[in-house]
Amino acid sequence: MYNLTLLIPGLLGSHTNLTREEQPQFPAIETLLAKASVHKFPTASFYLDLSELFDLEKPAAGDLPIAPLSRLIDGLERPEGVWMRADPVHLAAGTNGLRLIAEPELALSQHDAIILAATLEEFFKEQNWKLEVPLPDRWYVRLPQLPAITTTELDCVIGRDIQPWLPVGPDRNFWHRLSNEIQMILHASEMNRERERRGELPVNSLWFWGVGQLPEILPRKWSTVYSDDPAAQGLAMLSGARFAALPESLQTGVNGLTATGNVLVATATRLSESIKQDFDTWVDAMLELEERWFEPVLSALREGQLTELQVIADGHQFTLHRNSLLKFWSLRRSVIDYLAD
Repeated sequence: MYNLTLLIPGLLGSHTNLTREEQPQFPAIETLLAKASVHKFPTASFYLDLSELFDLEKPAAGDLPIAPLSRLIDGLERPEGVWMRADPVHLAAGTNGLRLIAEPELALSQHDAIILAATLEEFFKEQNWKLEVPLPDRWYVRLPQLPAITTTELDCVIGRDIQPWLPVGPDRNFWHRLSNEIQMILHASEMNRERERRGELPVNSLWFWGVGQLPEILPRKWSTVYSDDPAAQGLAMLSGARFAALPESLQTGVNGLTATGNVLVATATRLSESIKQDFDTWVDAMLELEERWFEPVLSALREGQLTELQVIADGHQFTLHRNSLLKFWSLRRSVIDYLAD
């Protein structure tokens, strides 16, 4: 027997203007949410919710240290000093400003990423920065000191105009100028011209976020952490929890073969912002979660294998136990209704 917490931003969707006939149905998900006790909290972000699950406090001014946490997993050694994510993006001009596009739409290979990063190497050296490109979509810079800015997580900006989400704080003007210079260097890159000839989006900017230093050892709250996000895996490592990649199905876990104690499953990509904004794609992703995650979880709860289930999504925390399923008066309703309340 074990306790299971699911962190799934995007589960409640964003399409609150649908008629009853248009609302898709997910029986297992809807049953579990309907029988649960519900606690609402201000909508935050995946990383803020994640940090609270590990008792990691966000600084009053500044970022959660997502860069050193994720580099702990992406790198080959402990990341000492100050690190920042510098992820490659495409900024598309539109009527309402510059809209940010990132992976997977960029389809950036490691080959292209290394060549593009090389065009910035001299500029970064002038800033006394160290640039690392362990993966095509996750770039890092090591800084000599902590900057006086607060940034916005990349996932929160995808598909949106970047202007409201630019860095704020005493050093913001420096970072705005620096981003403009980087955009000019990338604009002149031969690799970007080659990508355009191939019909691919050029990488015309970097998105800086998640700056900080690696936290100290954290309390061990979780026996096992499953996640598709390296920062979640980094938090698990710092807290001494076992961690593994996100399973395609929760069937193995809910059968008690690998799950004991307090288990956390946290996904940043299954219902990402770009998926949530496309209704048909969101429905397809939800149907997959219904079959591979929530149907096995519902069965495990009914059979007594699962002691407690928590689902954290979009400013809602749903908590239920086996006896919660006896609440015959709590009728199923669409997941979309929770955001419409």
